[in-house]
Amino acid sequence: MTLDPQSGAAAVRGALAELRNAFATAIIAYRQPVGRVEVDEIRGVDSGAVIEKLSERGLVEIVTRGEGLGRPLLYGTTPQFLEILGLKDLDELPRLDELSVALRPPAPAEPE
Repeated sequence: MTLDPQSGAAAVRGALAELRNAFATAIIAYRQPVGRVEVDEIRGVDSGAVIEKLSERGLVEIVTRGEGLGRPLLYGTTPQFLEILGLKDLDELPRLDELSVALRPPAPAEPE
């Protein structure tokens, strides 16, 4: 079996895109209602296209407008987001302190 480098690169690009989407979705889920600029600041890059994609997929939606300059759109998650994750409400999301423990790299093994 021969691997096509083009299809491998496409698979990597697709996986990276899904990772970006997941990161933006997590920011919105934990910070909602949240504006695009705040998501941009956390991610360190423009999030407009990612938020648009998440909106197209029905995972996030505009929930209100902010009080700041220009009354920015604020985003939150949708009932479909909860359904996909098997959650009844946002209170069932893991707490941030639980995530920091789960995502911490394992401690180095002690020499024997």
